[in-house]
This record gives sequence, structure tokens and C-alpha cells, in this order.
Amino acid sequence: MVIESRRFTERASASTSSSPSCFKQIMNELTCWKKSLMLTPVDMKVITPQVYSVLFFALFLSLQVYIFTLPFLFTNGIFSGINSIVSIFVFYMIFIIYSFLGGYFYRLFLKKENDSSYLSYVAVCLYACSYAPVCVFLTILLKMVGFIFILALALIAQFYISSCLTMDYNFTNTRDIFIFSLMTMIIEFALVSVLQVYVLSSVIVQSSTSTI
Repeated sequence: MVIESRRFTERASASTSSSPSCFKQIMNELTCWKKSLMLTPVDMKVITPQVYSVLFFALFLSLQVYIFTLPFLFTNGIFSGINSIVSIFVFYMIFIIYSFLGGYFYRLFLKKENDSSYLSYVAVCLYACSYAPVCVFLTILLKMVGFIFILALALIAQFYISSCLTMDYNFTNTRDIFIFSLMTMIIEFALVSVLQVYVLSSVIVQSSTSTI
């Protein structure tokens, strides 16, 4: 009994030491975020995101996007605590649904189940959204021509995802290259379209309603 308990303790301590701490994992996420701002691709075989770090990064992005909308909310007099919580939650769910669905389809298409974990694909999808706060801010600021920056966000995300996911990956034919490019374009444009619709409806439409 004593020997078995010692073995169990050794296995538990080994697994604990091999897994990164929560603080270190979050710092790794922030490091990857800095790389994504420079459009420097991350190696899928090196990053080891955890569920809590992915959820944290999605919340980090959501708070950034919301903070960039605050000047317009205060200017138009439509800021409120309840609306703030709702907006952050909606942004959070948009990023979560996008990253988990996008990561699933990318991993399924590339058939790299043995090379990288599913959470690695999810994390890369979130890293690709690093410019979302700035693009959302410019979209609200410029209104009629703001769609240009939403388009830019989709192109940036598409480029970054392609750079990360296809690193050291050889497509067998040009048809697969085209399908992958088309898939990334559809997924990224779906994300930015949802962001644009919600941002415009929550900021611009509400501001025009309040003035009436």
C-alpha cells in the first residue's frame, strides 16, 4: 500500500511539473499575441495552449474590442452598465464560436491530428483576430467607408492563419490550395461580417435612436 501510494504521488508530481503553470501559460498567450501583431507566425508544434488560456485570450480580445467602442458610447450618451456586460458577452461568444468552429474545420481539412492539438488550431484562430479592436474602432469612426477596415481585418486574419497552419505543410495539388484559401476566406469573412453587424447595430443605430 505504501509503495503504491508513493508511485501515485510520483506520477501526480511528474504530471504537474510537466504541465505549465497558469501564469506561465497566460504569459505565453500574450507573447503569441505580440507576435501576431507583427504578423509573425507561431509554430503549431511548439505552442501548447490550455482550455483556460484559450478562454482567457478570447475574453482579452473581447475586452479590447469593447474598450475601443467606449469613446463612441460616451459621446453618443448610450453607455450603461447592463449594455456593457451584454456587449462584452456577445463579443466573447462571437470569438469563442468562431475559433472553435474554425479550428475544427481547419484541422479536419489539413488532416494534421497527430502533429498539433485541436486547441492549437483554436488558439491560432484567436491570434489572427489581434487587429480586431483597431479595425472595429476605424469602422465605427469612418462609418460609410469603414467596411474597408473590416475587409482588411479579414485579409489579415486569412494571411496569418494560412502562415501558421501551412508552415512545413505541403499541399498535394493546386486544388487543395484553392479549397483551403476559399475556406479561410469564407470563415474569416463570416467572422468580420458578424462583428460589423453587431458593432454597427449596437453603437451607430442606438446612437441615432437616442438622438430621436
